[in-house]
Amino acid sequence: MSYTIYSQPGCGPCISLAAMLKRRGIAHTIVNIREDPGAAERVAALGGTGTPFTVNEDTGECWGGFLPDRYTAPVPSQSPSQEAVEFSLGVTEDGTPVHWGPVTDGSLLVITREDTTALGVVGHEVLATRRRLR
Repeated sequence: MSYTIYSQPGCGPCISLAAMLKRRGIAHTIVNIREDPGAAERVAALGGTGTPFTVNEDTGECWGGFLPDRYTAPVPSQSPSQEAVEFSLGVTEDGTPVHWGPVTDGSLLVITREDTTALGVVGHEVLATRRRLR
């Protein structure tokens, strides 16, 4: 989704809206109605009476005021686990190397500090095998 936000200097809700959109990574364009000669007329033609005034460029829907729930954030292209890299966790007591890498099946490796036991977990089910790291 892409939004056009009609704004003006000194508008507190406009400043809050722009900061929220930036923080959420939502595509938007800010149009200052004091600097753009036709902007105030465009807002009035769409039924707007003040700022901020938003136009959803994808749907044509428009509204006035600071309404955070009306904005759709982009869907991330990758989950953080897919961006991770594989690394070595050492070896078990029997010399078996232990590696960790990104997974997509819900697996999770938990290492407890007190007894240095590596424990495999899938979802909420604990795997039967425990291997002690050296």
